[in-house]
Amino acid sequence: MSTSKRFRVALSFPGNLREDFVAPVATKLAERFGEEAVLYDRFHTAEFADADLAFNLPDL
Repeated sequence: MSTSKRFRVALSFPGNLREDFVAPVATKLAERFGEEAVLYDRFHTAEFADADLAFNLPDL
């Protein structure tokens, strides 16, 4: 049984903090770990467009 996780870090935030705080933090994390390892909606737009995202997000 593998215990590896797809993401190294996940960001959860209110929309009003996106541009001034979260986007720069996400960019720095992506520089360090790669976008594929950072759960941030703008890095995974196709998955976040899922109509059942509310149910599927915990599995990400």
